[in-house]
Amino acid sequence: MADKATQGLVESGQVETIDSCSSPGGFMAQLFTGRRTFVDALVDVRPRNALAFAAEVAQHQGYHLLRRVRSRGGA
Repeated sequence: MADKATQGLVESGQVETIDSCSSPGGFMAQLFTGRRTFVDALVDVRPRNALAFAAEVAQHQGYHLLRRVRSRGGA
């Protein structure tokens, strides 16, 4: 079912690229060959920095730092 939906989206011309966001060894990786590496990005387009945006950036960076530490066996 997912492969037919994906094929339909790509053939419609409305979608150029699609990916599953699953882990590299997951089930969806079998359906989506030629996967690309994606990154998270936070962009504030307002003329001045907001405290809420700074807090979100700090949370995002802290989350990824702790994941790296955990994956190295440090936590």
